Amino acid sequence: MPDSLFELPELATLYDLVNPPGSDHQFYLSLADGETPLRVLDVGSGTGMLAVSFAARGHDVTGVEPATGMRGVAVARSGGDTVNWVEETANGFRFDERFDLIVMTGHVFQTFLEDSEIAAVLTNLRDHLADGGRLAFETRNPALREWEQWVPERSREVVEAPGVGSVEIWNQLIASSQ
Repeated sequence: MPDSLFELPELATLYDLVNPPGSDHQFYLSLADGETPLRVLDVGSGTGMLAVSFAARGHDVTGVEPATGMRGVAVARSGGDTVNWVEETANGFRFDERFDLIVMTGHVFQTFLEDSEIAAVLTNLRDHLADGGRLAFETRNPALREWEQWVPERSREVVEAPGVGSVEIWNQLIASSQ
């Protein structure tokens, strides 16, 4: 289930402003380095920044994203027409194709809250992985208790959004089971 905030195009456009590509972007791209183009699946592709970067390097890319607003940004992005975009969840998509590289970056894995959800997603990804293919994803270490820093006083910033102007954003923890 996508975060309802990312269903709204106005909010999805802010995502790249506060999450610019970093060393993680380069790391994932390096997984596809080589002479042969790969079939790449970007699960939870968001605004499509990474998927389009893979496609710009000559790879055959499919991006799976359930949030309408995020997918709209991805499709409209320069190079967005070089990616096959699919509206679906990580455990809901089904393709006949198998992929050489499947990536799930950023906070995507953290959206799966129950063990049964995690198992369903990982099973679906395994089923779509080509022989010898690789799955790369990231997760957070709950022992670090990062959510304790998700307060307005530590996260407030103002970004300039093209066509919108100044937007003030911050993180605010509503509840925690920890």
